Amino acid sequence: MKVNRDNVSKGRFGILTPKMVETLHRRVSQYKRGDRNFKIGITNDPDRRAREYYYRDGNRYHEMVVLYQTRRLGQVRKLEAVLVRKHRADSDNEQGGGGGSAGKPPYYLYVVRSLAPNEMVAERTRQPSRGVRGWVSKMIRRMKNKQ
Repeated sequence: MKVNRDNVSKGRFGILTPKMVETLHRRVSQYKRGDRNFKIGITNDPDRRAREYYYRDGNRYHEMVVLYQTRRLGQVRKLEAVLVRKHRADSDNEQGGGGGSAGKPPYYLYVVRSLAPNEMVAERTRQPSRGVRGWVSKMIRRMKNKQ
């Protein structure tokens, strides 16, 4: 799964403004366009979380977009709850947000999403990445060699 950190908003001074919430709401709306599955969440390690989605859900989600970063856990949890509530009808979120332990800061708000049907055709024609898939293949080969 690709982790996209191209446009991460950063929390400042612990203040969550209505303008920031509205901006992030619009960004989530942008990523859910088309016939896509998506989920909103928080983590302190986007790369680890992307690997967990890959191993647990297989190819259900294809991209993680990191939307927001802060050092305040309460702030990111509140933001997650607000956005999940706004997008509840369309998202794959089963809880209202805030499930699980968070670890040490910084904390990130993210959206994982599947590809739209027209993007899936393009994805199938691309060469597989060496990222997680390559790492898994390498580990399987090592295990076979040890037997």
